[in-house]
Amino acid sequence: MHLAKPLRVALIGDSWVTDLYQRSDGKRVRKSHTAWAMKASLEQRLREVEFVFAGFPGTRTKALQALCSLCCVRDVARLAKLGYSWKYDPWTALEEQRIRPLSEENKGEELDVAVICLGSNDLYDQASSEILSQLKRLHQHLEFRGVEVCQCSVYLHESERQAWPDADQTCQQVNMSLLKDSSVNLVSLDAFLQSLRPCHWRDEHHLADSGYKLLGQELARAVEERFCSLPEFVLQRCPFQLHVDEAGESGECGGRSFVGQLVAGTYVKQWHEHHCKPIYLKKVSQPQVEVCLFFWDDRNGISWRGWWLGPLGRLREESPKSSECMEHPGWAHCAGDAAEPPSGGWVEVRSGRPSRLRISVDPPCQADQKPEKGSAGSAGGSAAGSAVASFASPILERPWRGSPMKRTRHEWH
Repeated sequence: MHLAKPLRVALIGDSWVTDLYQRSDGKRVRKSHTAWAMKASLEQRLREVEFVFAGFPGTRTKALQALCSLCCVRDVARLAKLGYSWKYDPWTALEEQRIRPLSEENKGEELDVAVICLGSNDLYDQASSEILSQLKRLHQHLEFRGVEVCQCSVYLHESERQAWPDADQTCQQVNMSLLKDSSVNLVSLDAFLQSLRPCHWRDEHHLADSGYKLLGQELARAVEERFCSLPEFVLQRCPFQLHVDEAGESGECGGRSFVGQLVAGTYVKQWHEHHCKPIYLKKVSQPQVEVCLFFWDDRNGISWRGWWLGPLGRLREESPKSSECMEHPGWAHCAGDAAEPPSGGWVEVRSGRPSRLRISVDPPCQADQKPEKGSAGSAGGSAAGSAVASFASPILERPWRGSPMKRTRHEWH
């Protein structure tokens, strides 16, 4: 199989990515048989592949999530290659290697797919909810930066299941939750690991070299099946910018309505969330009103549930008492609980009249010229449709569109 562009893949994880070996002279060395086998298998299947890997023996989910939130994955791979421990202070490591943190970098990850092999080391002393929370934060961080994520299931050896029943229960809870979450690309390793012979295991926690090679081949097969299936190879990215405008002409003078004048513009997706859904902030100059596109759940009543366009100050000042005093949190409202802002179906709150506001990924001039079926600028867009498409950062080239293999929450319904 030959792709139009090289597939950019990252493998991130613990000792099952890079393991420690004791030499005869007492020194310990790192070997990455899983990563090497995965790269070789992908190159054999797909010919052109850019592959990076970051393995930290013994690492915990929280530690690796924190490191990935500070710098891009390629820099994380660089630290792993240099032998940094997951216990080492990440800020000191960045300073020693002169790596600029993400807060100072104005670029994307330059990756298409990241495979996460992480979480098994947390089973013995962490609750399943804590492990899932850290994994979700890691997934969201990478997806926000335009990377598709594959999460490997966590695993306990049969002897460990018997010796640590609580860890076994946590393992089952984590895997079951990952399986039920439709937003997670889960690579289930249970059947594969159970099929391995005793010679493929070094001990209860680590595979032998032959086992790691088989694991690398299994991960390469999973990546190919999910993201490189014929007839075409395309990737869907997490939305980064949305554009709000009014469809057609509105108002008595043929211009925008009062609400349209307040909210029209380009909105940038933020890392933090509000009521468990993403926040978009309008890009404004200093004198203009700060506007926010956000979700509100039903904690203040069913009439409040849905997406809102309103002043940013309402979110900054939100508290149980302040929300009780508010008549409503915004100027325009669209009922429902879609994962992303709906493209249409908005209502002006004060008048109660349907609004001509629409939300699209492409700027209004492009949306008018090239409407696509099911897009925010076409008749297929509705209140139930999420305004989502490719990762549109001004720093990056416009990437490939949509992936039929991605079970993503960022899609049109």
